[in-house]
Amino acid sequence: KATVSVLYWCSYCQMSERVHVNIRIRPPNATELEKGSECVAVTDDEEIKIGDKRFTFDYVFTQDRTQEEVYFKIGVPIVESVLKGYNGTVMAYGQTGSGKTHTMTGPDGGINSLNSPDRGLVPRVILETFSKLAGLPAAEISTTVHLSILELYKEQLNDLLCTQKTDLKIREDRLSGRGVYIEGAEQVGVSSADEALGTIEQAMQKKQIASTSANETSSRSHTIVTLTVTQTDHVQGDSKTTGRLYLVDLAGSERVEKSGAEGNRLKEAQTINLSLTLLGNVINKLTDGKSVHIPYRDAKLTRILQDSFGGNSRTVLLCNVSPSSYNSQESTSTLQFANRAKEIKNKPRVNKELTGEELKLAYQKAQEEISACKVRIANLEEQLAVPRPGSMPHRRSFRNSETNSPTAAAAVNNQNNTAEIDELKAEISSLMRELDERKEELYEMIKECNINKDRAQFYETREHAAVTRSQELKQKYDRERMAAESWMRKYNELKDSKQPAKNTTPQVKKKQPPRRASSSSRKSSVASASSAAAAKKSSDQISEYEEQIAALRESEEQSLVKERLASAKIDELLNDIVQQNTKQKDTERQLREAISANTLLDSSIEKMQAVS
Repeated sequence: KATVSVLYWCSYCQMSERVHVNIRIRPPNATELEKGSECVAVTDDEEIKIGDKRFTFDYVFTQDRTQEEVYFKIGVPIVESVLKGYNGTVMAYGQTGSGKTHTMTGPDGGINSLNSPDRGLVPRVILETFSKLAGLPAAEISTTVHLSILELYKEQLNDLLCTQKTDLKIREDRLSGRGVYIEGAEQVGVSSADEALGTIEQAMQKKQIASTSANETSSRSHTIVTLTVTQTDHVQGDSKTTGRLYLVDLAGSERVEKSGAEGNRLKEAQTINLSLTLLGNVINKLTDGKSVHIPYRDAKLTRILQDSFGGNSRTVLLCNVSPSSYNSQESTSTLQFANRAKEIKNKPRVNKELTGEELKLAYQKAQEEISACKVRIANLEEQLAVPRPGSMPHRRSFRNSETNSPTAAAAVNNQNNTAEIDELKAEISSLMRELDERKEELYEMIKECNINKDRAQFYETREHAAVTRSQELKQKYDRERMAAESWMRKYNELKDSKQPAKNTTPQVKKKQPPRRASSSSRKSSVASASSAAAAKKSSDQISEYEEQIAALRESEEQSLVKERLASAKIDELLNDIVQQNTKQKDTERQLREAISANTLLDSSIEKMQAVS
């Protein structure tokens, strides 16, 4: 099955959900303890009160809540969504010094603290992601993870993974479904959580940080960490699912009289406040219910976060506030911003490249929906053409009715039946909704059945490959055994034919004049030398045969081990196929039951329509 090259957005996965908004209250600092008192009260886990104003959110984290509790409430659900193929965004918002960076990365801005117990959301999300990916079946699904880290400093987009890349451009690709992206941004492939955390720690050391009167380690830029997880399902024809997670640590808004910013710090504060103001303007436009144009392009921050607010993303907004009356105005402004943001509606969808079979199913479902819409349109047009009982007749028919009293009497009788007809129509509408739900369940069952068939076929293919490999190993083992037996026979023949060499070298006596050897002695010497050479050659051949036989025996043992492993793998694959076939039969049985129920429901609807 060839994977379709175009990226198809799954219409059946589309849904509308609002932005989830959480509040976190940090402990007061020394300045707040000296110059103010506590003005924020938490009535329960969802309500917060400041002064005489009350706000309700998804969750309110009090001062005693730990980093781990924040992660389990926010991080775990967003990681699960990203691994399913959704885009996700976690964004920290608040005034300067309210604890945004501490919440996102940990103490000291994430430098030398990513492995500490107080680490923030970013390192915990990284660890959770790789832990979940490690639990996937490697034979069925392969995964890749890429990391991108950018900062928006004074309206200039810089790459923290490659300092040479500055002032990057923002682009949008609507045709392929990629959406808004940063052109030329560095995408680093990471294979483990430790590698990813090391990369993040190096990048955070390049982040723009400065000391002000309001915050000793004030972030002077917005930081965006993007984690892209791509999963390739080999069972379903190598279909790809891509989820992107944006972890955004916004620079805090600040009042110059409190921060004491001057010179370059003042310019930074002005740029930060302007970008946050434009972000608030976008949120106002999205929630007022009247605006047609949303000014995403007014600032680079809002352009980058276009999908996070009102687009293809599951977004969690975490607003940090101070509990002190010294910063009551800033805290109130933050809560008002959060209260508007929770009204935003996003449309998250699964980012998946569908295979040919899945595209056929989606096309079939779309055709069924179009046919149903055509039938409903025809029924509505027919109702418009024929006056309904009890409705106002046309002007000409009204004139005729003045002179035709029986017709008026019939209209009165028809009005008496209107209530009964309305009840029948309501029941028909309810049955139609139930039919749509049954069709949706039927579609999901068909999809699951096809997935099970693909999985069974995948394991059958692997089983065939394993059997073929086992046969090849067995044939190789037989060949090597025959060769070993042949070498053994040759070795035994040479060993039997070997004769012991006699030492016939004449003894030479000292201090005797040399005398000429006779012809018989010379012949004996030559014969003994040739016998010694033949014996040495035979010994060398025997040693060589022994080495070859040892190598063949070792190869034979390895082949036996490989054959046992192949047999065990075949048994395991056969068990998997049996389980998949059992599951497939259960699914087909459920499918038949759903089809029969659907048929009964269609017949009942037809009867009700006939009665109507």
